[in-house]
Amino acid sequence: MLLRGRAPRMPFPNWQQNIMFAPSARYGVLKPSACGCSMPMGRVSTSPPAHAPVIPQFLRQAAQNGTLVIHGDGNQTRDFVYVDDVVKAMIAAGSAPSVNDTIINIGSGRETSMRELVRLVREVTNSDPEIVYNPHSDGGPARLCADITLAKNKLGYQPAVSLETGLRLTLELDPRLKTR
Repeated sequence: MLLRGRAPRMPFPNWQQNIMFAPSARYGVLKPSACGCSMPMGRVSTSPPAHAPVIPQFLRQAAQNGTLVIHGDGNQTRDFVYVDDVVKAMIAAGSAPSVNDTIINIGSGRETSMRELVRLVREVTNSDPEIVYNPHSDGGPARLCADITLAKNKLGYQPAVSLETGLRLTLELDPRLKTR
């Protein structure tokens, strides 16, 4: 699967039955049924520490002047999308004609490196947390970006919330991210 294997190309195309995945771990085999290509940001979800969502983790650590750990070299990219954009896409899909059994990527359609994410997190939290690179830990696939062409064409989808705005909203709206 894409999140723990290697994608054939970027931006990642809509999932089709003829696309083959090469999972690099057992975890990757289950991933296609559990989530899509993008990483929604918004209210903090409960996850085990080994798979903590990077946005709330970075925001919390930066707001408390903690340490941000970047796995790998930080050049790997991800596609982040704000939860409100995902909800709008889901609502549009509920009433869109001819989308039954169609898998449609929802994301921002933009790649952001972990280094750029850290820069934005530092900016929105107005903090200077320590940045630690863990070269011994796999940072995952080098690139991850959703091709949102089908979402635009079938759902009229256009992400409205920028990454920076989404980070600010997440920090403002989730009380668990407030400084103590």
